Amino acid sequence: MQDNVEAVARPILFAVLLGSAMVWAAVARRLARGQAPVDFEPRMRVTWSGLDMVVLGITFMFCEVVAATLAVRMTGASAAGMSAESLLAASIARLIWLAFAVVYLVFKAGAYLDDLGFDTSRPGRDARLGGLTFLAAIVPVYAIQLFFVFVIKIPSEHPVLQLTQQQPSVWILALATVAAVGVAPLFEEFVFRVVLQGWLESQQLRLRQLRGAGYDEKPGFAPIVIASAVFAMLHLGHGPDPFALFVLSLFLGYAYRQTHRIGPPLLIHFGVNALAMINVWVLFFAAA
Repeated sequence: MQDNVEAVARPILFAVLLGSAMVWAAVARRLARGQAPVDFEPRMRVTWSGLDMVVLGITFMFCEVVAATLAVRMTGASAAGMSAESLLAASIARLIWLAFAVVYLVFKAGAYLDDLGFDTSRPGRDARLGGLTFLAAIVPVYAIQLFFVFVIKIPSEHPVLQLTQQQPSVWILALATVAAVGVAPLFEEFVFRVVLQGWLESQQLRLRQLRGAGYDEKPGFAPIVIASAVFAMLHLGHGPDPFALFVLSLFLGYAYRQTHRIGPPLLIHFGVNALAMINVWVLFFAAA
């Protein structure tokens, strides 16, 4: 079984490395011509305020507390660690919050769905950009993760992956896959790219005008870095994961800044998490 796994993994790894090298070569050519790696598209409106951010933050924490409480009551166990019940409850809570946030921003803040990144007018371009950026990001992100795990000797402690190792079963792996590949990318890209980075971009552009720098519709890199730092810090306690996730978030944030559509960063995030879960499934069947 191990030989079969390696026989399949090697050509996939080679294809990913080759694809990544080709993407970076294309990026180098664009930079040499004075072009951005991805063409910039003006963003839609940011209608939500700092107060709206606070409201969304409070309702999110409320959903998380309710989910954790329900999980503890279902299992009768302490809140420490992650169980299938807590993963399921957290995933449902985040989907409920996501629905609430969209409705709130549309009706309270006056945002349109396009303002929230849900623009499906260019699916082909978004799919292509998402795939190419995934290839560009996957090598540096995994290189950082592997450096900390195998050189610095800091093991990854992601609770979802730990759950699949502690309770290896088809049901647990299926639940973890839905949570990691389906719920997490949609929830996190909406929170960190659309809501947080979008708001930071609007504040940066407003600050420029207050300083008399004139209007510039293109935000700088500060919102990307800040949103990425927050994204990484929320994964503290997962071993070296925050370092790799910070770098991944820079790619996600750049893809969002250039298009202001949730599609490209969502596809990148989906691809990274899917690759991790494919590895979990392969190891599961290899050990069976």
